[in-house]
Amino acid sequence: MNRSNRAAYVVLVLALLLYFVSEYFLRQATVAGIAPERVKLEDVLAKLPSAISDPAIYKLDIGRLQDCMAAAQTDTDRVVAITNLAFRKKEMAEKDDLYYEVVQKYPHCHESYRAFIYFFLSDDAKRSIGVEAFQEFALRFPQFDAFKIWQGGFSKIGKMKIAPQKKMAFLLPLLSLKPEFRDYYSLYDEYGKLAAVNGMPTEALKADALMKQSVTLPYIAKVMMEREAAKAKALEKAKPVKK
Repeated sequence: MNRSNRAAYVVLVLALLLYFVSEYFLRQATVAGIAPERVKLEDVLAKLPSAISDPAIYKLDIGRLQDCMAAAQTDTDRVVAITNLAFRKKEMAEKDDLYYEVVQKYPHCHESYRAFIYFFLSDDAKRSIGVEAFQEFALRFPQFDAFKIWQGGFSKIGKMKIAPQKKMAFLLPLLSLKPEFRDYYSLYDEYGKLAAVNGMPTEALKADALMKQSVTLPYIAKVMMEREAAKAKALEKAKPVKK
């Protein structure tokens, strides 16, 4: 082994040792309640060549996400942790298995939407979720929680090379619901455009009427901020008065 190769080998070994030792202390610090801002492992790794730092950062991210899964106490926490891990995973088989675990175990949680969108009309014949099953999932939840499901599903089906009538059929259940938020305007607009292009004036008029209703309603983001503000106010009010 020549000197340059030997030097490269030493750097690699030291970098890996640094990573594993640093990861150990990071986890111990987390358990001990030390603020993560004080542990800047990424700053150390950023100074290393990307060939070394990128795999180390990836492994660190996966470890942290697995820790979140282990610490999850509720179904909502578990769904969020699993889907975050699945999103970060590079190994497709592991990514698929994680998302499918969510679909199988947590269809009662609206936070599972990323997994349902992932398998919606997918090429995986055994795990693919059809239009009716996806609609059934979306309709389980209040409009406040369901919008991201409808939006994500239509975004996916809208890019597919399938008949416009099938895209309309996906949105059809929304025409039976009275809109509660302005966000749904965009979906009614898409339905109306498809109806107009396909010579279906009656359907286009239905969509137009719902658009007029929804444009007078609040956005979900605004309602969410108001709810958070109300929670914060209630917590502040519940604090004991200092004497």
